[in-house]
Amino acid sequence: MLAPNWVPYSQRIQPGDLGVGDVVPTSPDDERLVPVANALPGEEELDLAQLFEFGLGRARVLSIVGRDAASKRWYEGDRGPKAPIAAAAPKPCGSCGFFIPIAGSLRSAFGVCSNAISPEDARVVSIDHGCGAHSEALIKAE
Repeated sequence: MLAPNWVPYSQRIQPGDLGVGDVVPTSPDDERLVPVANALPGEEELDLAQLFEFGLGRARVLSIVGRDAASKRWYEGDRGPKAPIAAAAPKPCGSCGFFIPIAGSLRSAFGVCSNAISPEDARVVSIDHGCGAHSEALIKAE
């Protein structure tokens, strides 16, 4: 009997594997991240808010590859427009008063739900996702 070949943790770890107290090191050459200096625009003057958007205070920020992978995962997942709960929703999240758009380049596509009644509360949702807890799902007075 032979043991299986050894596989490095970076090839074995899956979403959901991380638990309390676990630490998963990120590779210095992770393509999802770039040094913050590489993400800054040219020589133009930026105010503090703009610098914060670009990652002021962080060593690395999402690369285009990382941003695209995250947005694809979010959009095609349980909080995108094709989720069963979204299909049954009266209106999309983008028109809900509880929808908080996220900052940065993904603002036009994603936000965070802030409705405690919603199953999506405190989660990133696409603007075309939806649920039955939409702010405009009103009961008509008789």
